[in-house]
Formats: sequence, C-alpha cells, structure tokens
Amino acid sequence: MNKNISLILGHHALLSITEVLSVLGNKASILHADRSFMQVEGKWKDQLLDSVKSLGGIIKIVEEHERVRQKDLYEAVETLLAKNLEGFEGKFHLSMSVYGKHRLYQKELLKRLKGIGREKGINIRLVHKDMDRNVAPIVLLKQRVLQKGMEIDVHDMADGTFSVGTTLWVHNPESIGKRDMQKPERDMYVGMMPPKVAMALLNIAFPGGSIKDSVMWDPYGGLGVIPIEALVMGGDAVCSDIEPAMIEAMETNLLWAKREFALTNAYAIFVQDARRIRDLPVLNERTPKAIVTEGYLGENFSTAPHLDDMNSAMGYVEKMHVRFFKALKHAEFKGDIVITLPYYPLKRSIRMTGLLGSIRRMGIDIIPLVSEENLEVLKGDYELLLPYTSDGTILYTRGSQFVGREVVKLRMS
Repeated sequence: MNKNISLILGHHALLSITEVLSVLGNKASILHADRSFMQVEGKWKDQLLDSVKSLGGIIKIVEEHERVRQKDLYEAVETLLAKNLEGFEGKFHLSMSVYGKHRLYQKELLKRLKGIGREKGINIRLVHKDMDRNVAPIVLLKQRVLQKGMEIDVHDMADGTFSVGTTLWVHNPESIGKRDMQKPERDMYVGMMPPKVAMALLNIAFPGGSIKDSVMWDPYGGLGVIPIEALVMGGDAVCSDIEPAMIEAMETNLLWAKREFALTNAYAIFVQDARRIRDLPVLNERTPKAIVTEGYLGENFSTAPHLDDMNSAMGYVEKMHVRFFKALKHAEFKGDIVITLPYYPLKRSIRMTGLLGSIRRMGIDIIPLVSEENLEVLKGDYELLLPYTSDGTILYTRGSQFVGREVVKLRMS
C-alpha cells in the first residue's frame, strides 16, 4: 500500500500547491492542504522525488507512516523512532518538526525520544538549538540528519488526527541563493523575481516536467532570471528585451550561470520590442512551446501610490500589454503563456481587470490555476485561498512592496 506524501510549502503556499499539481501533470488530487503543507497520494512519490531539483516552492517531502488520534500520538512517534534505531551503530542524529494549529509539547516529546536512545544504548544527538521550534532545512543538510539518523514529522490534519512520518528530502537553499544573490548583473528595480518563483512559473507553464528539451520564450527578459531557471530545469531558452543594456546584462548572467552550474542547454538572446513582434523566434529549428515572462510592471512605487498615480500607471501598462498580445496573435503564436501582471496590494487589491477583459475579447483563454475539484479541498483553510481571484489567477507579493504580481495563465490556440 502506498503511503501518503506530504509536501512542506514555501513562502507563498497557494503558488507552491499550484506548482506541485502542475508538476504532477494536473492529475493529482489534494488530500489535505493548509498554509504549511499539502498531502497527496503515495503513488506520486517517485515522480516528486525525480522532480525535486526543479521544484521552486517546496521545502521538504515527507512520507506518512501512520495516522493517529492525539491520545496515541506520543506512542506512535516513539514506536517509529524505536524501529529506526534497530541495528543502528554510532551517534544517531534526530530532528522533529511539527506543523499545523496544534504545536503540541515538542520539547517534552524530544526529551522522551532521547530517553529511548538511552534505553537502547544509542547516543541520540538532537540537532535542535531550540527544542520548541522546527529545525531549519539548512541545519538538516549541514548536520546530515537524513544520512546519520532521521527527522520525524508530525502534521495536524485539522480533523482530530495527526499524520506521523519521516522526511525523505530537504530543499538545499544554497544553489538557488547563489543564483539569486551572486549573479554578476543585479538591479534592485529590474529582475527582482526570486528564482523560486521563476521555477514555479515555468512548472505551471510546462505541466508534468515537460520543460525538459522544450523551448521557452521570455519576451521581457530583463536580467535573465527566468531563462536561467529554464536552463537549470533542462529546457532551452529564447530571451528578448527592448533595451540593449538589458540584453548585455542578460548575456553576462546567462554565461555566468552556464559556467557556475555546468548548464548545457541552448539559449538565444536578441533585442526585440515585445509590442512589435512579427515572427516567432526559432532556436535550433524549433519555435517556443510556451511563454513565461514577468510582464512590464510599470512604475516601482517606493511609497503607497495615490489613486491617480495608479490609474496612470495601469493605463500605460494595459496599452503596452494589449499591443503585446495583439503582436503574438499576428505572429500566430499557439501555446500557453504564464505571465505576471502588476496589481496594487493596498487595503483592497487593485487589479488590472480591464486588461484581463481585453485579453478575453481577443479570444485568448484565461486558464484557472486550480481545478474545481482541488478548489473544494482548499476551501478548508480560508486564508490559503485569499490570494486566489475570481478569474482563477493568483496574487503574489513580498514584504512591504507597493506593486505586487498577479500570476496569470493564458492559452492561445
């Protein structure tokens, strides 16, 4: 019998969930989800583990061993540890993470688990600095917990039961962090999209990991954040931008990424005004299968904008994008587009609904990012769905930004 698989979600839970479902070819059903983790059937285990290097929004993958009531939780955790201690020699590295509304008595339970080691004559080393908190993924990696011991995970399923499992995989933030912070050309106003988000958008555009050996196109290439992640994920990339200076910076960053991460896939860069596209780009005799891009976001406000300023910015952005989509239709592009459009996350989110209406009138379909079936499951956590719009798009912002991103999936046929 396949054991259920839990995935610990990144900063933007709903975007992470959408990415996972797309990686699984939009065929998986959500068994449970909240803002910290989601759970799917165990039959998806191998496919998920095969995809870990291309997942941007997942922190850990956990395999469920048992589902118990709270009164049986301590016994279940102790039994799981005892089983893994059988035949073990040396110092056993142990961590435990707890997720959900009930934090439980994590410190007390860890002490009891350490006592089991003493009973069996095995020295258990707890890697927690603070036994009331979960251990950061980087600590699990540096302490080699999964190689020298185990991490036990307890998930509150919000139905009176708890899922007890073990960590199978932990995200390594160092490689992504390097691509984010150490690329030679950086600009706080350009190319601010985190690599994790770029990976999520690429996975949404290419379901089932189909980006491998496919060609993607970023017509607002900027500093090359999205094309770099496409190469990392095994795809080929075509990138364009209206600014020659951006093309030069993009080339520098792509060459650096190919060297630093031993990337072998092909890419092509050229100057192109996205509003004046006439022909589809070609790379090694292939046209792009999908477009993934951060559209023009307009003015980067450093303080909360006034309504007149927002309306002016949105009017210009709308005109620019309408011309872009008309140019794509003229060039006869056929395929999916995942694009981020600006919105303003003030007391109420001010979105570019006028642009979405113009897109529909051009005969371009807006594809909901979450299926009706999975949407019903997600309704169990009201706050999880707050970023989801009636148009089937997802709102994304970081910190105190005054201009957010609306993730939109389109289809031109």
